[in-house]
Amino acid sequence: MIFDNKYKLEEKIDSGNSYITHRVLDITNGSFKALKLIHKEELNYEELEYVKKECGKLREKWSPNVIKYKLDFFEKGFYCILMENFTEGTLKDHLRQNNLSIDQILEWSRQLASGLTFLHNLSIIHCNLRPQNIFIKGKELKISGLCSLKTEHRTIQSLVYTAPEFLESSDFNEKVDVWSLGCIFYEMSEYKILFGLNCSDKRTLCNQILFSNLPMLSNDNILNQIIKKMLKRNPNERLNSVEVLKEMKILLEKRFKNVSGRSMASNHAGEKIYSSSVGSHFF
Repeated sequence: MIFDNKYKLEEKIDSGNSYITHRVLDITNGSFKALKLIHKEELNYEELEYVKKECGKLREKWSPNVIKYKLDFFEKGFYCILMENFTEGTLKDHLRQNNLSIDQILEWSRQLASGLTFLHNLSIIHCNLRPQNIFIKGKELKISGLCSLKTEHRTIQSLVYTAPEFLESSDFNEKVDVWSLGCIFYEMSEYKILFGLNCSDKRTLCNQILFSNLPMLSNDNILNQIIKKMLKRNPNERLNSVEVLKEMKILLEKRFKNVSGRSMASNHAGEKIYSSSVGSHFF
């Protein structure tokens, strides 16, 4: 199937209740992009206008840590959103390998905080931030999964990263994303999910998120203090994305100063890294 007379559908990348995303081939130049197809019949007028407005903001502005949105149009019963292609896997794929160094964890955490701050500055709340929709492109992480309904049905896998206030009511703000990011920081540094490790049903998982004690963080977890501030159940006590980004920059500066005077330093997995390879891309 071809859209806009030049985008040929290839394999499926992602899907939800109301949408499906395919990798597409531009038959005019041989390049690849991603095309999100939202079923028009799944959206009422207000929902469609909301998604279009969000897409418009993302076309006009750009961040190296958010998937670039290029074009939107209606065709074949779909609202179609053309995005840059992502081919190097997701953060979830990399977490399965359990081999991230301290410096990679810190740099990727900073990039995610930067991308989230960009979105919040545009008054965009992601509402479904998780490792599965964070894509790797070169040395950069890119947040995807935008321009969707905020009420999209959630699987157990996506509920794991959902903020308590989102589960309890429709009254929430951008700090739901900070909670999700805190869960991701925890998973990157502890190599396990924060909630839902042994859950097989949504009710049990929701009760864990709402009421259970948060797991203890490892004493040597370099993100320990930031994660605690991001996972406050009361959103009024939780950091916002600007504060998270500021704290990440301070943490990276301290890390760089600590290793710059030594020829070698131990990374998160006990491997050795050279200080000459650390720090230049952090700032």
